Amino acid sequence: PSPGPKELLIKNEYVASNPKDWKLHDSTVWDLGDRVEGNDVAGYVDAIGEGTTRFQVGDRVAGFSMMATDDKYGAYAEYTVVPEGTTFALADHVKFEEAVTLPLAAMTAAIALFVKLDLPKPKEVGHGKKPAVFINGGSSSVGHFAVQLAKAAGLYVITTAGGSSELPKSAGADVIIDYRGKTPDAIAKEINEAAQSAGHTLNRVFDAISEDIVRLSNAVLKDKEAAKTTFILQVSEKDEQAKDPKIAFVQTNVGAAHAMRGDDHQAFATEYYDWLGEKLAEGTFKGNPVKLMPKGLASIGEGLNLLKQNKVSGQKLVYRISDTP
Repeated sequence: PSPGPKELLIKNEYVASNPKDWKLHDSTVWDLGDRVEGNDVAGYVDAIGEGTTRFQVGDRVAGFSMMATDDKYGAYAEYTVVPEGTTFALADHVKFEEAVTLPLAAMTAAIALFVKLDLPKPKEVGHGKKPAVFINGGSSSVGHFAVQLAKAAGLYVITTAGGSSELPKSAGADVIIDYRGKTPDAIAKEINEAAQSAGHTLNRVFDAISEDIVRLSNAVLKDKEAAKTTFILQVSEKDEQAKDPKIAFVQTNVGAAHAMRGDDHQAFATEYYDWLGEKLAEGTFKGNPVKLMPKGLASIGEGLNLLKQNKVSGQKLVYRISDTP
């Protein structure tokens, strides 16, 4: 494939999977047919399109390709075209397999926290007390990045996790609540008690896993001023009707990094990818734990089935191109 204006052709060393890769194919909204999907890539710049100024051929990079548009943007291939603005440079010591876990999931978390919830950004860290945020699903890929981003911004972070609480703990979460066997009301009570005992008012919720978020948000944010929740997946019609009208429910669309579906956060995305590249180099921001699939691109089907069956927790499925038979 050839890169267009302000696009890069990347020779992939590693690619990674996200749950949306199977969800879009199963969706009635997106007609993908047999289109090549996947959006997380890491490798070397092989060619640059017209007007490209930030990268040169041979640079080590990771990037987030455009979703559900054209095969040339699909990550599950040896070469992928990626917009310059959603690509970030990798220092020589940063491993491709760690960097490839970031592009889609870390940007989802950044847009959710700093655009949709309008929380203070890491670059705005100053003196004074910072607000609290509840992140539902701190051991998920997106949740792990959300906890790190929130802590980099100086926020007080309360999150939920099941059996794999080590991941949000290592990311710096202040409070980790085991949600197993508890009702949304019981979880909400623990969340609010944790915020109050630390002297925080909690009126922001980010759902990183799209599980029972309406009932949980209604319970956590009841009677709170300027309360807001952001979520990734469209909620069901039943949940739509159950929303507390006093709470603002807004969807986070990571496609906004490419100005898709009427949502344009391209400038924000470029700024934050540069920041993520710097923090990865410093070692102050970490990728998801990696589960390396054994047969490179030949393992994609197996990986997507594992995600579909909900058998992946606290890890990112990664494929090394050179392992492909």
